[in-house]
Amino acid sequence: MNSCVGLMIAKRESLRLPGKNTLDFMGGPLFEWNLNKILSTGIKVYFDSDSEELLSHSEKLGAIPHLRPNHLLGHDIPSVPIFKQLYKDFPLNTAPLLNIQANSPNIPLELIEKAIYILNNLSFDELLTIYPNLKINGSLWGFSSKRLFNYGDPYVHKPDVLLIDESIDVHIVEEYKTAYSIEKNRKLSLRNN
Repeated sequence: MNSCVGLMIAKRESLRLPGKNTLDFMGGPLFEWNLNKILSTGIKVYFDSDSEELLSHSEKLGAIPHLRPNHLLGHDIPSVPIFKQLYKDFPLNTAPLLNIQANSPNIPLELIEKAIYILNNLSFDELLTIYPNLKINGSLWGFSSKRLFNYGDPYVHKPDVLLIDESIDVHIVEEYKTAYSIEKNRKLSLRNN
């Protein structure tokens, strides 16, 4: 079995919170938070975007850039076809894939490491994060290649591995402020311990 690969997708623009992925978040662009976390695990990480600026920045950090093709541009494109395109454009063979959301900056590194362990060592088809109330969080979304290639409806999820994550999925200003406050308090707590 191939070792899992990481992926982050980040568009240039957001309809609900313009410039979301490049907003300053604790001293750096929002997308950098999770990109740096997943890069720190040592797995190969791809970064998909329609923005040359974001692609260049991600490459400097250590990710492999992937310019999204024209047929996958737009705000109503589901993620699954983007994931599949990565397998078409790179020699990933049957490597499991772990997608990490660019706009969920509070994901703990330990949870990312746990997801990577599961993808590399356990038999599974789909891994997904959920909130404690069991609603889909989606901060981490992993697949066996078999599941991804045969996904079907990209809006109907059938995870056989669920991980709880309380990270904030930033889409509007209020969510950005909440995520920022959580991270600021986490830093203060670490400093005081």
